[in-house]
Amino acid sequence: MSSPDSGRPLPHSLDAPADDGLPDPGLEQAIGEWATASGDTSGHQRAVIEAFRIARLYVPAVSPERDRIGMVALRREDGMTAIALFTSIDRLTAWKPEARPLPHLGSVVAAMAKEDGHTMCVIDIDGPITATLPIEAILAD
Repeated sequence: MSSPDSGRPLPHSLDAPADDGLPDPGLEQAIGEWATASGDTSGHQRAVIEAFRIARLYVPAVSPERDRIGMVALRREDGMTAIALFTSIDRLTAWKPEARPLPHLGSVVAAMAKEDGHTMCVIDIDGPITATLPIEAILAD
């Protein structure tokens, strides 16, 4: 189940005048390799985390107020929450056409999510490949 957070003041989004809205190639490759890996996949997860930190991701803004961000929170049965993020504008709008895509670096989004009490980031919830990362791992040195 998803719901927008109550909202926070909108942080400055990533200045990317040449942003084409497509997935970051490094993150896309790392997620694909992790998804198809067998055996011990911890090295693949680390590669996804490294790529995530420096990639531009889209936060779906669903708040009716233009100057506030309502991050979409996904709640598990155990009460833990994750935020939904997208690697491209097309994937975000296919999932929720009315959401505004706000570009941010993965490391910035993870820090905002932790501040709000979330424990995970879910990337591209409707695919083509979905990845879930623990926020603590993203923010670790």
